[in-house]
Amino acid sequence: ANRFFDAAQTRYLRIGYGGGYSDALNQGFSYRVNNVYSVYRFLFGSDNKNEMRLSSGYGFYDFVGADPIQQTLKRADNIYTAGVYYGRQLSTNVQLFAQYTYLNSNSNVSRQLYNSDLFSLGITYVK
Repeated sequence: ANRFFDAAQTRYLRIGYGGGYSDALNQGFSYRVNNVYSVYRFLFGSDNKNEMRLSSGYGFYDFVGADPIQQTLKRADNIYTAGVYYGRQLSTNVQLFAQYTYLNSNSNVSRQLYNSDLFSLGITYVK
């Protein structure tokens, strides 16, 4: 679902749901996932060449079989994400960007408890 906040559609809030299934050879690695997410995006500056996106998500991973290492457990993970993206349009086709994403994995399997920080810099070309 998208909610636009201006006629030019340069500011919006997107809320969504995704689901999936991963079928691995070892059922301890197979899972069903339900994920909800949101993204708030807006352009700014006198020429609207700056873009900002704020995002968040929550996913519940329900594993099918017993954990391959801790075989008395049926693994279940909750994964939370948050991110910020900044882009600057350099020309009609080229955008420079910086992005940060935080991920928190909360699991009943101790080796799957972790936090992750991802920093990205790059240039995109859109034809």
